Amino acid sequence: MTVRATRGGARRREVPRTLAADLRDLVVDLSADGYNRTTLALIERELRRTVPSILGASVTLDTASAPDVPVVVHFASRALDPQEIGAALVLPLPGLPAPRTARITLYATQPGAFGALVPELARALQLDPRTMDPEPPLPSAPVVPRADGLQDFNVVNRALGVLLNRGHTLDTARVELGSRAEQSDLTAAAYALLASTNH
Repeated sequence: MTVRATRGGARRREVPRTLAADLRDLVVDLSADGYNRTTLALIERELRRTVPSILGASVTLDTASAPDVPVVVHFASRALDPQEIGAALVLPLPGLPAPRTARITLYATQPGAFGALVPELARALQLDPRTMDPEPPLPSAPVVPRADGLQDFNVVNRALGVLLNRGHTLDTARVELGSRAEQSDLTAAAYALLASTNH
């Protein structure tokens, strides 16, 4: 009886290590300006082994070059109704080159589903548990499998590139684009700048 429990415990400890390896692979993909669907499928498989009531996840990528235009990739087998999401866990994805940061939000049906996962993932990913949020606000709108903001993100970065070519530093380029956005929004200002330069 004790042996079976010990073996089961070993298998439970192995899952977070495998999940951590898959999350690191995701960071590598994000560093290369993309994400690999195979990596997302492996993450989902390991999550399901660890948290049976898992529903899906969202990956958010931010960069200092366009802080107001995050890229959010939702992956789930179907659209998730907010009322069926009973728990969420947010954890940072360390290892991205500055100024980029990324985080992943996990969703599950069962309230408290991620409680045991927090210390295990913190150890496996070498995270400070204080950087993880085990009780974030739950979604108020459906979580639909798709990538949001990717096109806007690329447009803003292209507009910043135009300003850099005009002699701006990254900081002054952000200020300039921000001033152009006062009458609209950052993405609209970026589109307008690119249109004026035929980019």
